[in-house]
Amino acid sequence: MTRSGLISIGSHTVSHPEFSQIPVEQIREELVLSKMVLEDRLGSAINTFAYPRGDVGSCGPAEVGAAGYHTAVTVRPGPNQAQTPPLLLHRTEVSAEDRPIDFRRKLLGGFDLLHRLVQAHAY
Repeated sequence: MTRSGLISIGSHTVSHPEFSQIPVEQIREELVLSKMVLEDRLGSAINTFAYPRGDVGSCGPAEVGAAGYHTAVTVRPGPNQAQTPPLLLHRTEVSAEDRPIDFRRKLLGGFDLLHRLVQAHAY
């Protein structure tokens, strides 16, 4: 499916740790090993990363870029602007529990304020 261009696959670490809870050496290992395994199995470059639980941590973007990723997504809701850093892209969560009306509201930004408040409290 990746070769056909129908989907692209990104990395999400090996063990799904919260970056703010682990040392930078472990962050580096998680980033590099995950990328390496996926590239080996898929036979193509992995350039996109998703922060586990959206936890960027204090050194996340720097380490993600150093590991060779070009873009990374957080769980910060809302649209991305031209000035949004490519290693801190916003992403609105869509889940299987969302009703069609919830999905529409999310696309229109209807939950952005609520999600920002939850994010501020969580991190």
